[in-house]
Amino acid sequence: MQTGIADNGANTDDVVRVTSADGRWTAEFLPKPAGWMAGAITGHVFEDDDDRRKYLQEVVDSVRQVMQDELAYSSCTDGRKRVNLVDGQQVPVREQVVGTDTMCAFVAAEALGAHFYGDDLYQPVEVRIRRVIRHLMDNGYMPTAHIACGAAGGFTTVINRATQFIKDKSYVERMQALTGGDYSDTLHYLIVGSYQSRLDSGVYDGYRDGLVSEIVQELVGGHAVEVYDDDGRGVHGHREQMIVYLDESARGYAVDPNALINTGDHQVFAVNVSRIDDLAKVMSGDDQYGIDYRTARLAIEDFSCAGHGTLAANIETVIVSAAGRS
Repeated sequence: MQTGIADNGANTDDVVRVTSADGRWTAEFLPKPAGWMAGAITGHVFEDDDDRRKYLQEVVDSVRQVMQDELAYSSCTDGRKRVNLVDGQQVPVREQVVGTDTMCAFVAAEALGAHFYGDDLYQPVEVRIRRVIRHLMDNGYMPTAHIACGAAGGFTTVINRATQFIKDKSYVERMQALTGGDYSDTLHYLIVGSYQSRLDSGVYDGYRDGLVSEIVQELVGGHAVEVYDDDGRGVHGHREQMIVYLDESARGYAVDPNALINTGDHQVFAVNVSRIDDLAKVMSGDDQYGIDYRTARLAIEDFSCAGHGTLAANIETVIVSAAGRS
């Protein structure tokens, strides 16, 4: 990940870097957000740098390797405790993206439009979701979901927010930093403009909370649907205090939300950057690294940032890298 904003001089007194207890991972805060976020979940207020180091230490110490047979599945950025899978098993550690692979692939498909859907561009939303899920399965993925997912149930809310966030300079700077050389103002505006036109056209009529998890359970099975804890605290149990991006060097590793909660009762929004890149390649087909790849990648990054900004306010971001890579 080319962060570009980790060392830009802003809020340098607050930047703290720590290394995990096993020496494998380093993590560093990015400068604080400039107020573009609009959600109800508020980030942790750190008392001092010692408090920041302690919290960040617990985050990096919660990174675990994903088991080989779980790499085809993903988990949501959601930081709440994993209770169980719908099939009754425990929820394993899985790589995380906003709304799981399913929603990231769907937003990429919506941005690609006819380049992905062809003549099915204006099929009912349920038909389009099913097509995306089958496409992922045909390419070795096991699309996932969780019950009461804000990014899934609130999909139209998030992309509507994206049409507002793009007007904020600090949001655009964040997108530029997270996408590095793949960022294009023109492409970003085209993607967001397509969201607005599709929102206005009625192609999301019939979209509802729970639709995605129902389709995933039908097509993939109960092992692909997770249940999270609503403990009555915060916003439906949400108490995330930061956003954690695991960069490309952390491929095959992920934050273990349950370990982090059990250690310090902490929650974070976590994202695996390599997973975003892999999904962009899958959704762009034969045009990998061309305009379709760049469109899919930027749409997923935009959905990720807009999703976090829709849910949270004034929440800081951390980049986790293999030691020596940050």
